[in-house]
Amino acid sequence: MHKYTKDYTPLPGIHVRQQWYERYEIKDFDVYVPKTDIQAWRKYNKVMQWLHGLSQSNDTFGLIHADFYNNFFIHADGITLFDFDDCHYNWFVYDLAVSLVAVMIKSDEAKLNLNIESFRSNMIAAYLQENVLEDVWFKRLDGFMLLRILSI
Repeated sequence: MHKYTKDYTPLPGIHVRQQWYERYEIKDFDVYVPKTDIQAWRKYNKVMQWLHGLSQSNDTFGLIHADFYNNFFIHADGITLFDFDDCHYNWFVYDLAVSLVAVMIKSDEAKLNLNIESFRSNMIAAYLQENVLEDVWFKRLDGFMLLRILSI
């Protein structure tokens, strides 16, 4: 999806998706997390400062799915995504972070002994077969995973 949306510009009259910072879980953090949760607020403020300092280019930032971890069909011709309600503009690596966090949570809930680092490496390798992204973005994956954890 990222490869194909890099140069996407909505036509006039087409609904424009939100930017990452316009999402309710980001802009309304105070509605969901009390000010007394100092640890969560420290992490939130730190990740917000970090995100606002990151560069954005067509190769790193654009329209993302934001929850493809359980919204796809696998068939002989490839993978088909569905449920585009959460699409918004964000760094492409955030899509991977969302899926990794979901896999971590689901494997913990199911008491699976999943090697998350192996899963992460395989996910990155598969991603790179479809889209080019500089290695520095994969090194920032933990920061994007923290963003996802703070928003669920």
